[in-house]
Amino acid sequence: MKKLYFLIVLLPLLLMGPALLAQEDPLFSQYRNNTFLINPGGIAAEGLHEFRLNYRRQWQRFAFSPQTAIATYNGFVDDKNGLAISVMHDKWGPNVRNGAQFGYAFQMPVGYPGNNGQNYFSLGLSLKFLQHKIDLSNVFFVNPADNAIPGDVYQYWSGDLAFGAYFRNDNLYAGFSSPNLIQAGNYLPFNSTDGVFDRLQRYYFLLLGYKFEYTNMKIEPSILVRKLPSTPYQMEGTVRFYFNEESLIAGISYRTGWMGGLLAGIKYNSVKIIYSADFMPLRTDLNRPFGPSHEITLGIDLGEKAIDWKRNYYVPENRE
Repeated sequence: MKKLYFLIVLLPLLLMGPALLAQEDPLFSQYRNNTFLINPGGIAAEGLHEFRLNYRRQWQRFAFSPQTAIATYNGFVDDKNGLAISVMHDKWGPNVRNGAQFGYAFQMPVGYPGNNGQNYFSLGLSLKFLQHKIDLSNVFFVNPADNAIPGDVYQYWSGDLAFGAYFRNDNLYAGFSSPNLIQAGNYLPFNSTDGVFDRLQRYYFLLLGYKFEYTNMKIEPSILVRKLPSTPYQMEGTVRFYFNEESLIAGISYRTGWMGGLLAGIKYNSVKIIYSADFMPLRTDLNRPFGPSHEITLGIDLGEKAIDWKRNYYVPENRE
């Protein structure tokens, strides 16, 4: 029955090309807790050494649902330079993707400190390598001896660059980024005249948020806009609430396409744990076969705030 199910659900996608299954980067709900996932310009934005372990299971009710695990480090080298690295394992049915990403960001102060603290602007680049594997041993074919079928397992490699720009101060943050700048081809060991089967698709992120501070809590509304080729704009609005010096976190979000989300987390000293769930309204037909998606992040922040804007340039003593 499992093989028959794969035939019905996944074979049409395989025939249209692995790009539909494996080339699209995972979409995380907790991008605010790890900005490097969507924007290399956000590397070292908090001035700390940040370690993140993230696990996401998409569409809980869907058999062989997509699952993604990613480990990330990003932090400062000095008050101007930051580095990041991440490793990822992504699986959906017979499709497996392993990858690594390396990032660098340069940041500079902008103007003098104001009501929201010092403004910073940073530019970042990241380089990623991906190994795509498709295991056809769990897929049923009417004629398994067909020469068009490459075998039980085949794999190919891809890689590309991402660019990001990021602006921030104590309360406001805004960013623009574009993964897959080169739109590199995916090289397959079979059935390709020039060796290129398909190409990674370039897309764009625009992020904007502001944290309002009150006596007993903080409220942070934000919006993320995502644009893919030949598709409408995708927008996600989120409101996060911070209590007790940000040791308690809660949030609610809405994504275009009738997708809602809830978030809750705790922080103790340098350790934080955040859980979120995305779901479709019960009245939609998609809710029944797909179900909710779950995501959890373990974060560890080490070091003190190491960025001092006065180190970067001379401040006139007679400045008013």
